[in-house]
Amino acid sequence: MSNLFLKYLDDPSEVINRVASDTELTGEWDQAVSLYLLASKSTNAAKLLSSEISETLRADNKEKIGELVTVAEQFKRVQKGCQAAEYATLSLLVDLAVLFDHCRNDNADIAYGISSHLRLIPTEPDQVTVIVNEFHMVPQKVREVLPDMCLHLMKCLVDHCIRQSTSLANRGANAANTSMFSSSNRYVKQVGCSFCSLKRSLEIRFILTIST
Repeated sequence: MSNLFLKYLDDPSEVINRVASDTELTGEWDQAVSLYLLASKSTNAAKLLSSEISETLRADNKEKIGELVTVAEQFKRVQKGCQAAEYATLSLLVDLAVLFDHCRNDNADIAYGISSHLRLIPTEPDQVTVIVNEFHMVPQKVREVLPDMCLHLMKCLVDHCIRQSTSLANRGANAANTSMFSSSNRYVKQVGCSFCSLKRSLEIRFILTIST
């Protein structure tokens, strides 16, 4: 017994890891992340944060997602030894959380720019097949969020288009501006068709993934 006690005194990480796991089960994710870091289990902390962010984005809990992103950014700065795949998944989910926030705040240009950079959502109909065929390469926790990403981004773009239309109408825009808006409106509708097609495809792929 004394030898076992001395073992944990020399290296308490195993005990701390068990406490972190129990804490995670109680739903105290922030405490669990801190304990995993203390136990030098950065990969476990990244997995937990990814799960929480993915679930919270789908639940559209704005307050909690803000807390999660703050902790995730702190984790990324101090972590050591996290597996590359889990670190990449967490980083991608943080980017998606930022995208969702810009969509909620009607920052259409920024949201569209982030989406283009992430290359998870097509902006042209002929990109749908490519995106769907690469679906198996997307981390599971990111896959779960993609249908919601489609809806948030599309709503943001359409609302932006409507605001532009109203603004032009109120200012008595000339025919050239009206024509410009009409072209923009057709483009948004085209993107909307792409998003809807992708959303249906992603949902089907996700169901098939779960069933197999």
